[in-house]
Amino acid sequence: MVLGGRIDGNIEAAEIVELRDKAQVTGEICTAKLTVSEGALFDGQASMKKRKETLESQEGKVKSLSASRSAS
Repeated sequence: MVLGGRIDGNIEAAEIVELRDKAQVTGEICTAKLTVSEGALFDGQASMKKRKETLESQEGKVKSLSASRSAS
C-alpha cells in the first residue's frame, strides 16, 4: 500500500506500507514492513507483524479506513 496524501484512521496491510514524502498519517499502522520517506508525517503507533499474523487477523473482519484529503 503506497500512501501519498492525508489519512486519518488505522491502516492494516499484509505486506508493506510506504509513506511517500507528502503523506500525512494520523493513526495506527499494522504491517510487516513500513517505509517512511523524508518529508512524510506520521503521528501514531506502528506494529510490525509477520505476514502470516497480519493475514490471520484480517480473516472474517471488515476494516474501515477513514480518509480525508487536505485542501491545499
